[in-house]
Amino acid sequence: VGVMACMTRTGRRWSADDVAKGEALATAAAVAIRNARLHGETQERLARLRGLTALNHVVTSSDDLQQVLGRIAETSVELLRADVARVWVVDQPNGRIRLAATHGRDSEDVSEGPAALLLDDPFVAMVLASRVARYSGGSVYRASIPLIAGERALGVLDLLTRAPHSPEEVELLTLVAAKAATTLENARLYAEMR
Repeated sequence: VGVMACMTRTGRRWSADDVAKGEALATAAAVAIRNARLHGETQERLARLRGLTALNHVVTSSDDLQQVLGRIAETSVELLRADVARVWVVDQPNGRIRLAATHGRDSEDVSEGPAALLLDDPFVAMVLASRVARYSGGSVYRASIPLIAGERALGVLDLLTRAPHSPEEVELLTLVAAKAATTLENARLYAEMR
């Protein structure tokens, strides 16, 4: 965890008792530091659980697809400390994927309103075709998770950050993507029933 140094202004020999007391103090300090770290990690996990619970509430109680997708993007930024989160949705009839929601710093720079990409966009096409999450790094890290419901690829949850995600954050991102996929599939089924 660290080092504890004991010094005096004058030369001195440390007795065995002095060394034992110093070791006891250092051990107590190490335990306190470790407990503070664990407390911080616990608080962070609790905040993430609260965020997921709030997202779940919106997903299950709102019939406004745009509101839900916006909340998914917002929750992704908050929970994963992302700079930008985008939810891309496949419009099957015209073979395009459209930007359905975006949230975060610089989101205006990323897109000037709703945009559409051909499905042959290499990165998006790779994520949709493979149905496998893709990660890229550099000065900006990108995590793109396909939104899958049953056998259908419905879109992509796309995050941009300045640091790579931890394995726990990737797992959390996967949970958020599953919520997004469920939301899109429910909206599709509801539209078919009308």
